[in-house]
Amino acid sequence: MSDQDDGQNNLVLMVVFGLITLALGLVIALVIRQVNGRHKPVVPVEPVAAVAASAQVGSNTTIEAIVVEKIYFELGGGSMPADGSAVIARVVDVLKTKPAAKILVSGFHDASGNVALNAELAKQRAFAVRDALAAAGVKADQVVLDKPQQMMGGGDANEARRVELTLR
Repeated sequence: MSDQDDGQNNLVLMVVFGLITLALGLVIALVIRQVNGRHKPVVPVEPVAAVAASAQVGSNTTIEAIVVEKIYFELGGGSMPADGSAVIARVVDVLKTKPAAKILVSGFHDASGNVALNAELAKQRAFAVRDALAAAGVKADQVVLDKPQQMMGGGDANEARRVELTLR
């Protein structure tokens, strides 16, 4: 009978251990989800035109998605590129349909060369985009500037010379 009791005790211990492992896994998953929620990567969800169309459906329509547009700058350049005006126009069109929305402006740079100078250039690019938005009629309280963000690892050099516009 002692062997049978040991077997039952082992089974109970395995079940308890399994439940504890499951609970720890859930806690870890929730913590990871919480951390990722605070530092959510900026990714395109829908093109601006699609959001603009959905925003015009009705006055109670809300923009659920985060929309990203990118403006690419010349190497070492901080002035607004000519093709940036088309992006600004699309963002302005969406903001006209959603006056309570905010636009987050984030400049990027890479780690090559002088990181402090690169960060300053990314900031100047973000200021150029902010100024273009203001010139297009976007209210100052709708524009939120993000601190310059450094690209990690290799990748497309153009991505390190971009400013992202995120609609919220």
